[in-house]
Amino acid sequence: MSEKDLHYLITRIINPHLNWIIASLRSNNRVLHGRDGYTSIHWVDHTLSDTFASELEGWRDNLWYKYKEDFLERGAEILDSLLEIMIRIEAKLPDNDSKSRIMSDLWRMAGEIEGYLELNGYLESRKEYFTNKALEIRKRDEELRRKLEEQKKRADIGSRASKRLAGKSIFESERKIVHPHNKRTVSPNTFQENPNKKRKWKFPWKKFFGIILVFLVFFALYDLSHTNGRLVRQVIPDEIEAKISEFWGTAKNFTGETASVKSLTSTAVACSRADYSLEAALECYLNDPDEFQVLGPLASRLKGSTLQESSWNILEWEDQNIQYDWAKYNGLGSTKIQKPSETIQSGSGVCVDYAVLTAGLLLAMNYSPVYVLEIDFSNDQMGHAAAAIKINGQFFVIDQHPPIMDLGTYWKYWAYWRSEYSGGTLKNLIISSAKVYEARLESEKVVVDYVGTLTGEEFKKHDYTFSETDLTRLISDLRARFLREFPNLQLDSKISNLDTTAYLPYGYSAGVTWKTTFPDFTEHYNPIFHDEFVDYMYSRITGSRRVVSDLGTYNRFWVKGQIEGDNVKVVLCLAKK
Repeated sequence: MSEKDLHYLITRIINPHLNWIIASLRSNNRVLHGRDGYTSIHWVDHTLSDTFASELEGWRDNLWYKYKEDFLERGAEILDSLLEIMIRIEAKLPDNDSKSRIMSDLWRMAGEIEGYLELNGYLESRKEYFTNKALEIRKRDEELRRKLEEQKKRADIGSRASKRLAGKSIFESERKIVHPHNKRTVSPNTFQENPNKKRKWKFPWKKFFGIILVFLVFFALYDLSHTNGRLVRQVIPDEIEAKISEFWGTAKNFTGETASVKSLTSTAVACSRADYSLEAALECYLNDPDEFQVLGPLASRLKGSTLQESSWNILEWEDQNIQYDWAKYNGLGSTKIQKPSETIQSGSGVCVDYAVLTAGLLLAMNYSPVYVLEIDFSNDQMGHAAAAIKINGQFFVIDQHPPIMDLGTYWKYWAYWRSEYSGGTLKNLIISSAKVYEARLESEKVVVDYVGTLTGEEFKKHDYTFSETDLTRLISDLRARFLREFPNLQLDSKISNLDTTAYLPYGYSAGVTWKTTFPDFTEHYNPIFHDEFVDYMYSRITGSRRVVSDLGTYNRFWVKGQIEGDNVKVVLCLAKK
């Protein structure tokens, strides 16, 4: 049992079967609207087979993270999780040759897993459960389909009845009593007017005064905007003139130009909904001059030389100064969206508060446009919000804690790592879609627009693949950073294997090595933020006082790195000569 290897199980036993199965299930995204094979219920984004392909991919990928320490002891759990997906495939997909081949290969794969994990006979003991569960799902789906058909029949019957009633109503309306002189439709007891009596014409005073009032309003607006109110001032009292001038001057000073009625109305409406609407909160709070007075000094302090550096600085600051408000998350106390100043002053907030604050800081730094994502999950009713920026046409998400992630990495975080990073207190979630709001600076005003929706598949497409070239570049820049920060050090390749040898090379009097592992670094890294990742690694390595002390004590050093799965390990070798 000790020679068993999870890597071998996945790459040599599971993948040869599963890759073909997933390819058979995939529709290459040609179909964007699917239909359940038994209930005929329409749903969007994927075909049913695509969904099962994604479930199988997730099951395989999850093996690395969930079972890497004790997969042998939890073999039955691994098989059970696979069987649950197989049950849904058996129950949901229509019976045909393709499904038969897929199920046959799934059983072969399950059998090989059973043999490798030395659980002989386990699948046989679960076949009755498999059969009964699949039949139960099919029965439930058939019942649902039957109910839908009955509802459709009732709807058709109701529609036909409505048409008959409508026909009857039309026919009866022709039987109403009609006065022989004026042809008006009346009831038998209705007062009959004298047809020979002439109706007295009345002047339409309401319409007349309405037209006059509209004309006066437009005349006043025209006069104020084109002649600064010269004509109006000749006919209105001085005290009213003073109040109008004060209002108009304030409006012109605030916007730098004549504020349009549409703009003022839009902001007012947004502020009335800002407590619970993300789009409204962005438009209201980010156009509040008082908010920018609070954001300005902090934005100036955090702004770097590039958008990448500035956004990373914001994320580092939020990580150190803002705590997640779990009481608010759980509905205790106020649940309204906070202004950026409120989040800064309280030092706490939930995801949407972080997002509004981040967008405000970026705009205060004069970066425009910035984006906010309003995210939905397929396996949970909760939503999420996060700020984002776009560089070279690609979105990068800025969400509460470093590092900044591309869309693919961000999707993986929610799907695979969220539970692990939270110590099991939070469950993994699947991003299904995200509304994208753009906030941009226009004529000293922040304009907020909904610009589209990203699907979960679009998230996964934008995922950078880490390479040895990236590692070489990172290590080279780390060495340069150490040389710049510690003038006493010299780069010395003779001590490059200090971590694996028992003795120092000839001529050296003392030595020490420090090893730092960066979990999932290959998944998080993106070359767009290369300099920020170098700074991130350097700050983590030198975060220990003992490391800094050794760096000042020794005069020779070497830095090397290696990829270990999804992790990157950096080794700092120090020696005296």
